Amino acid sequence: MDFKDPNNQQELQKRYNQLWSKFKNLTNTLIADPQGDPVNYKRGALLFYWLQQYHGYIKGEQKFNPRYRPALLKGNVVKVNFGFNLGNEFGGLHYAIVMNDSAAGNGVVTVIPLRSLKESEDPSRLRGNDVFLGRELYNLLQGKLVGLRSNYSLQLDEARKELEEAEHWRSNNPGKILPTTTIKKLTDKVEFIKQQQALIERTSKEIKSLKLGSIAIVNQIRTISKMRIEDPKDSLGILYGLRLGRDKMQLVKAELMKSYDM
Repeated sequence: MDFKDPNNQQELQKRYNQLWSKFKNLTNTLIADPQGDPVNYKRGALLFYWLQQYHGYIKGEQKFNPRYRPALLKGNVVKVNFGFNLGNEFGGLHYAIVMNDSAAGNGVVTVIPLRSLKESEDPSRLRGNDVFLGRELYNLLQGKLVGLRSNYSLQLDEARKELEEAEHWRSNNPGKILPTTTIKKLTDKVEFIKQQQALIERTSKEIKSLKLGSIAIVNQIRTISKMRIEDPKDSLGILYGLRLGRDKMQLVKAELMKSYDM
């Protein structure tokens, strides 16, 4: 039966109801015994996160416009929701390297996932197709963090100066309300400082997991919708503008060519 045919709508609804019942039984089984079967329980939790996220993707797909997302260049680093994995597929929320230039209006981009080096791993003895990138991503984020903190300090100094000027105006104009333009300028400044503070906090947290270095998983290359990109979504993203150096990209390219006989 062709369920794409609108004439079969009632039967499709019936099949949907049957499918939801199967999913309910499956998820109940996965999370039934968190102590005795922690692997299944974790998969049940991950499946919940993914279904919730995928629901949002489907609901927002018609309104999604890649023109409002940053243009991406080869070598840019992004954070991607790769979804619920099957078998050895790479899944979950991870960094990735952009492998092709993608203009703002382009809705897809090709990426290679990244993972962090574990303390128990020897970077010189990684499995095939994995490329150790060293601490480059860590260093890039550290550099960005230094710049953010410096700019934050400058913005605070400017805000203090503007507040002093506003107080001086009020003292010379008792009973009068500050001009609308001045109020808006101060409000915008405070909002910007709050955004910068939040960005600094998020960047500091991100850095902690990258101290040992990053690994590119070349054989998991794939083309994704930009809806899956969680960062950067705009110029305030932690990863906005971050790009791996040419030498690291050459390592990835060489492994890619070797893997696929290019």
